[in-house]
Amino acid sequence: GKIEGKVSWIEGKHGTALKFDDNGTGIIKVDIDPKLNFGDDFSVVFWAKTTQVRAKNADWWMGGWIINKDLGGQEDVNDWDIANVNGHLVFVTGNPENDKDDLLVSTDPIDDGKWHHYALSRVKTSGLNTLYVDGVKNISEEKGPGFHVSNQTAMTIGGHPNGAAHAFAGALDDMAIFTRVITEDEINTIIKGWAVEPTEKLATTWAQLKHL
Repeated sequence: GKIEGKVSWIEGKHGTALKFDDNGTGIIKVDIDPKLNFGDDFSVVFWAKTTQVRAKNADWWMGGWIINKDLGGQEDVNDWDIANVNGHLVFVTGNPENDKDDLLVSTDPIDDGKWHHYALSRVKTSGLNTLYVDGVKNISEEKGPGFHVSNQTAMTIGGHPNGAAHAFAGALDDMAIFTRVITEDEINTIIKGWAVEPTEKLATTWAQLKHL
């Protein structure tokens, strides 16, 4: 993965964090990697801080994209995204059965300008999508049971290659991806800054980026 455009380094939750602007001038681009084409369960964790309120009274894709693994409006696809939509965190998973996106929306706003920890997971067989905020379960719903979200598109962090229309404004820190569902205990271990058992944890770019 690599930084493209203007992304700033600021004081983070643990060390330094990456700050993105809503003008879409900078993103992180992760090259196409088969390890990111999930055929089964997975989890994503990260810290975020934002005051952005975007896509009010509009469709989710006009929000600020935190992670983009989307196939760009194609129907009958398997893809996923995480976005800040109208000040709420939205976990998007494509549902090829009904040609639409299934949305898991945080019950509380995320735009208070403070650091919060987010952990999202998906169980393929049941379609159970779950969000934890600061180590506490926020919402859990079944979305598209049996569907994987595997695709061959590149991943971006902090926005979309098309620029400002989907830019996330805020800071991100300590992002990690697991090809399994991590437990609540593991989530709270991560929040404390401690390492968890690396079983099925992908070698994400975060540590590498911090050493650039």
